[in-house]
Amino acid sequence: MDVVEYITKNIILTAMKIGGFLKWYVLFLQDVIDLKNYDCLIRALEYIENHIGEEISSEVLAEYSLCSLSSLQKLFRMVCDYSIKEYISKRRLTLAARELVNTDKTVLEIAFQYGYNSPENFTRAFRKLWNKNPGDYRKTEHYADIFPQLVIEGNSGTAEPYRHNLMLFDVIKNNPGCPILCFDLTGLTKINEISRMAGDAAIMETLRRINELRYPDAPLFRLGGDEFAMLVPGADNSYCETVMERIAAQNQTPLIWKGKKLPIMIRVWIGTNMVFVNEKEATQILLERVRAAGS
Repeated sequence: MDVVEYITKNIILTAMKIGGFLKWYVLFLQDVIDLKNYDCLIRALEYIENHIGEEISSEVLAEYSLCSLSSLQKLFRMVCDYSIKEYISKRRLTLAARELVNTDKTVLEIAFQYGYNSPENFTRAFRKLWNKNPGDYRKTEHYADIFPQLVIEGNSGTAEPYRHNLMLFDVIKNNPGCPILCFDLTGLTKINEISRMAGDAAIMETLRRINELRYPDAPLFRLGGDEFAMLVPGADNSYCETVMERIAAQNQTPLIWKGKKLPIMIRVWIGTNMVFVNEKEATQILLERVRAAGS
């Protein structure tokens, strides 16, 4: 090997080592950036829940989350599929629906509790999401936590609803062995490609169809993006089979949204409730089983 060849070979080897180190360093920096981003998002989500009835400034939220406003807005779009404003609004209106069903508070009290400066503004926003006025909702609807709090676990960037939901855990714990009807709206991703509002409309239509057949006082939960579970203590197999048949029959009927036909295809199957150690295990395993059974 001559001198030129020797030097050339060593230059190549050195470059490869440097290149390998640079690649590792870039990946390391990316992990650090990801961790920082998700820490910002965790702080933002916690802040929103702790101040849900107050005026929440995006600038103050970003400052509390220790990141720039533009970065926080991008994170919400990437992980939550909503803007900061949309996420806050949906959380408020979901909690307001709970208050309407579970308390005797007036519509005015609930409107002020969740940051609306007039009952008219509250009613307008409520009707846009739930397709009915608060008073009518109170008379006719069962509560479903349709837009649950999102909780970020680890640095995966996966937004998981109901990870820490004590209400769901209590229902599971107190009704061992009861039937569970599981529902899965198929094709939501394609509907969301039309627009996120179209996806929301499909979710609300799914909820409406389930509520039409809802067992008296049966708790209904949204587990993930397009999965629901309804625990039906006291129900027999004939009721569960009837629900399956009637939901399947409605699958032939699309939802008309702004002149477009949105296919609403809901798969249903029956499971049996099991008791788990804690609320995180209960909700996570139930969600995994619902997804597995529907696949």
